[in-house]
Amino acid sequence: MNVLIRMEAIPDREAKRAQAEQIIRSRLNFQGTTMLFSTERTDNLWWLMQGGDVNAVRTVLTFLADEKWKEDMPRLVRGAIGRMRRGAWGTTTANAWGVLSMKKFSDRYELQPVTGV
Repeated sequence: MNVLIRMEAIPDREAKRAQAEQIIRSRLNFQGTTMLFSTERTDNLWWLMQGGDVNAVRTVLTFLADEKWKEDMPRLVRGAIGRMRRGAWGTTTANAWGVLSMKKFSDRYELQPVTGV
């Protein structure tokens, strides 16, 4: 998806992008406040430091600027945060991507300073 977003010279780019979005949406599974993926069992590639946590925070980061995902963004962020255990995601890679995605989310959607008592 990130390749399709960034490279404009890909033939049939918009059709491929729409298809990739549909596949990603079909794999998303929300249970309570946690985001899971239907392919989670096969996505856990620990030797590549890849897994559901990385997928969740990268999904947030990938679609953060996409207006079509604006309505879904709070749910995606809440679902990614719901994957944390004792304040951290499962791998260093997930934590690195997670910090980046939460910072970018905050920069985009949390512009007003917190006030009050």
